[in-house]
Amino acid sequence: MDPFSSTPSSTTIILVVDPDDTIDKSFRNVLSSQYQLAFTQNEFLSRRIITIFPVAVVFVGQTPDSHRSISLIRTLKSDHPSIPVIYRVKKPTADPILSAFRARARDTITDRTAPV
Repeated sequence: MDPFSSTPSSTTIILVVDPDDTIDKSFRNVLSSQYQLAFTQNEFLSRRIITIFPVAVVFVGQTPDSHRSISLIRTLKSDHPSIPVIYRVKKPTADPILSAFRARARDTITDRTAPV
């Protein structure tokens, strides 16, 4: 499966690593005309994409237990400290947000479509 959903003239890649397979539509609607987008639910593939392609920013979606997504943020920041990672939380509670910042996420965003 090709993780790249669009191929605009820009070589700036935004990588979205998210267990929610519907999130790509939201990103595609807003960003695909300006950026090349890559979507995956696979943590290994996300690390491989960053190694091969010039990724400008990574959005990591919250996993059901949060531990896997926080671990991925920690790994990405350890391997590629200059690439900003933004954590998308479904429930804006202190624990996952603080954990993301401890893992060196640049910022967090809240999924407005998720039930609170």
